[in-house]
Amino acid sequence: LTNIVISLLMLGTVKLLKEAPAKLHLFLLLIALISWFIPWQLIELSATESVRFLPAATSVDAFLEELALTNPALTSITQAESLAAPGDLSIWQSMISILVNTYQEIDFFNVFIGLCLIGVVLFAMDLTRYRAFIRKLSLSAQNGDYLLKRFQHKQTLWFGRKVQVRVIEEMQPGMATGLFSPVIWVNKTFVDSAQLSTILLHEITHIHHFDPLIKWLATFSRRIYWWNPLVHTIAKQVELMIELKCDQSCYQVKRESYGIDLAEIILHQSRQLSAQMDKAKLSYIATIHHKNNVNIKRLDSLNKEKTMKLKYVTIACASIAFSSLVGAQINASTNSPLQAN
Repeated sequence: LTNIVISLLMLGTVKLLKEAPAKLHLFLLLIALISWFIPWQLIELSATESVRFLPAATSVDAFLEELALTNPALTSITQAESLAAPGDLSIWQSMISILVNTYQEIDFFNVFIGLCLIGVVLFAMDLTRYRAFIRKLSLSAQNGDYLLKRFQHKQTLWFGRKVQVRVIEEMQPGMATGLFSPVIWVNKTFVDSAQLSTILLHEITHIHHFDPLIKWLATFSRRIYWWNPLVHTIAKQVELMIELKCDQSCYQVKRESYGIDLAEIILHQSRQLSAQMDKAKLSYIATIHHKNNVNIKRLDSLNKEKTMKLKYVTIACASIAFSSLVGAQINASTNSPLQAN
């Protein structure tokens, strides 16, 4: 419940601050995403105690008495049934008994662990697919490090990360892969094009911002919580904000020419390469070309320059503080009955 409240608050804040820069949206969404990996219920209680919403010693009779006290209308029904059949347990009481006993026998913690293990298997499949994809590209790739020198881009970034450029025959106009040994993959068709400088700027900005790492975090979250639509929504928004943030950073460097180059690249690619990426299911790779609906949002975001304002930061900080207070209150109210028992 704490994670749901925090996620909804962060999504609502992002919608409220629609005119704010994408990097602020990304920050709020990452808070929502990471909160799903914080075991809030373990802060005060052990895992065994926290997964029980009903006390272990609760009997059916005690549960019925408490239910009757909270609902007077239910008391009259129960009394009427008792008068009608004083020696037998009513059908309604039998059903409640079965439900309570079944609920208390379920080990929700083990169910959650089982679901997560399925997610780990799915993520391992993503890693295998990714390595096979990179291996296939490397077989026919040509060295393109000279392209960085042509446009005077730094080849060594923070933490000693040395950027390599590889020229490939097919796939995206530009892709960025690798966490500690980043590689920019450039489509051979664009090596001598006027848009090459934009492609390199876009991909090296992804690497500079550690976007491949964030994309893997979004993929990992989506796999672990494969059964949770709210996490999927947040992860999808994170991936969108990664691209919008990168586009806005590149726009600060090239201004209007970046938007023109981006539109030309999108038109040039049309449907073929987008379909290839959909088939490969490689959403964790930072690229300059995406699905049509994402590309439209990216171009639309460049129509109006978005700058960071004090009111945006104030609202974001207030939302984070409020979500912390609400989460703490929910956690305390959930844990207090368990501690009392």
